[in-house]
This record gives sequence, structure tokens and C-alpha cells, in this order.
Amino acid sequence: MKMLNFANLFEAKGGLHISIYLKKDHVSDQIERLREELETTERMLKTTLSKSDLGRFLAPLRNLINNRELLSNFTENIAIFRNTDIFRIVSLPELDDEISSIATSFHIKPLLTWMQKEKNYFFLGIDEDSMYLYKSNLGKWTIVDATPISNGFHWQDRRWEDLSRVEKHLLMKNIEEMYQFIKVNVLDRAKSANEIVYIAGDSTYTDVLQQKLDEVGCPNFLLTDNYKRNQNEQMKILIGDILQQQSEKTVNNFLKEYQLAKYNRSALSNIFDIGKASADGSISKLIISGDKNIFGKVCHQTGRISINPPNFDHEDDCILDDIAQMVIEQKGEVLITNRNQLPMYSPALAIMREAGEGHIMQGYLPEEKIAL
Repeated sequence: MKMLNFANLFEAKGGLHISIYLKKDHVSDQIERLREELETTERMLKTTLSKSDLGRFLAPLRNLINNRELLSNFTENIAIFRNTDIFRIVSLPELDDEISSIATSFHIKPLLTWMQKEKNYFFLGIDEDSMYLYKSNLGKWTIVDATPISNGFHWQDRRWEDLSRVEKHLLMKNIEEMYQFIKVNVLDRAKSANEIVYIAGDSTYTDVLQQKLDEVGCPNFLLTDNYKRNQNEQMKILIGDILQQQSEKTVNNFLKEYQLAKYNRSALSNIFDIGKASADGSISKLIISGDKNIFGKVCHQTGRISINPPNFDHEDDCILDDIAQMVIEQKGEVLITNRNQLPMYSPALAIMREAGEGHIMQGYLPEEKIAL
């Protein structure tokens, strides 16, 4: 589902594409860096476009430089995308390095890095009087619903065996209401998209509620048994830590899978072979270096790679970025990690769709390396 948020960016191909990533800073500093990027872009494109066409193409960027109010609304890092059909600004909570690119597609590695860490999820907070359901979409929380708890008692710090018959009845009624609340607002989405329901609240409620969710296969996780609505920022931090650990685990699992695929001769580590395999959809899973850019071109028909110096021409982009887009187009999975996490500092590793078939049988040699 997250890919849908940026589908127009991932699918855009052909013609001029400008991508600019800027770190969070004072608006004046961002404007100055944006002005510098615009000047560089004008120099690179002045022999490619006529003066009037270049003016029209860069007009949204020039207008942005003069729109301090708009830029001040962004409180995080920003990514700016421009082609003949698209002008879009995206807020990014995380950005390792500033980068700009002029190429035949948008530069998406920083987006993929963020999306890998930031999963969509639900959060259910239960305090003494009410329950609140939030939906997180790429780190942005929106409240789905809020409803009061229908009881005249407080269950905190009370054991089940100490409750009266009437209190037990009311407690179970409340839990059933909570379950129905989640069932209506969350259940189908959480199960189909594997979006976890994170829960915070007194264990008197959450123990039974989690059991009911487990029974219907709804993924859930208890954060804490102590919740107040003014603790939402703390809840976001807790969930962020969990997602970071999951992202690291996903990368480690890929590397283990890669070693097995390598043993079965269904893995690639040579960037030129990976380029060819990405062109015909033979790659099931790809991992690329997020902190290494190799500039050049990748032919989308053949996968042939040519490597050039940075800023060689206006059609070059990071070939790792281009290969990642090709794999995504072919419904493959793409992961990002630091280069020092990859064996022998390879810029990319790939697992083929079918062990022992495809490119391996056509003469590709997984053991070949290239120093990049």
C-alpha cells in the first residue's frame, strides 16, 4: 500500500526528471541551497532545452524559492520532484544525505530507505475513560475514531478475582465493545495488509482483547500497560524503535537467504549481471547500498550498464536506483542497507526467482566481483 503513495514518482520514465533532497534546516538556508541547485540545473540543461522551455520547466522551482511561507510549513526534511507532468514536495522524517539528480527518472533510493523503516500500522490507546484509534500512514498519525468506555468503574490495578459479578459483566461488555470497535475499523485492513495493531492500556482490558485478536488472526503487539492520551509521542518513539529493529532483522534475513541462494547458484553479486537480470524480471529480491551512488545509465530493454563520472550528462542517475526501480516494476522486493553490511562491500546483491534457472543457466557467474 505504501508504494501507492508514490506510484506516480516510481512509474515516471523518460524525459527530464529533477530530484532534490534537502535536510531539515532554517527556511533561509533551505532556500539558499535550493537556489544553488537551481543554478546548477540551469547550467546543465541550457544546451538541452531552449531558453523558453527551460524557463517553463524550472518555473515551479523558482516559485518555490520565493514562497517562504510554503517551505516553512514543512517541519521535516523535504524531497522535491519535477518533470513535465509532476511537481511534488514530500516530507521525509529521515534523510541520511542531501542529494540532487537530473535523470530520465526520479531518484528514489532515499524514499525507499525511509519506507523500509516506516511501516503503516494502527495504534489503540485505552485510558481510564476512553479508547482512541489512530492510523499511521508513513509516520503521520490520524485519528480514526474515539469512543468512551461505558462503565462506572475503574479497573486499574484490580485483579479479576477481586471484581464483583456485576463488575465482571461490565468489564467483559467493555472488552467486547473494544473488539467490535477494532473489527469494524481495523480488522480487514490489518489482516490483508499485515498492518499491526499496537495496543497500550491497562492489562485488565488488553489481555483479553489480545486473545480475541489472536483468535481471528489480527496481528497485534502490546506496547505498555500504562497509557494516557498525552503520551502519544512516547508511543510513536516506542513503535519507531520496534520498526527499526524489524528493518534490521529483514536485512539480516535477506543476507541469510542470499547465502543459501548463492550455494544453490541462484544469486548474483556482479552489478552488470544484476542489471541484465533486472531487465527481464528474473530477480525476486534485491538489496542495494543506500550510501553508495554509482552514476551512469541502465538500458531498460537489455539491462546493459554504462558507468560515467558524476554529472556526466543530464540523463545519468545512480544505476543502483535505476535497477531498484526495474525490480519494483517487475514485482520484485527491494531492500536498502549500508554498504558495509553487504559481503565484500558489494553495491548490490540479488536473489533469482527460480533456483538453478534463468540467468544462472545462461552463463552468469555469481562469484564474479567488481570493485566499485
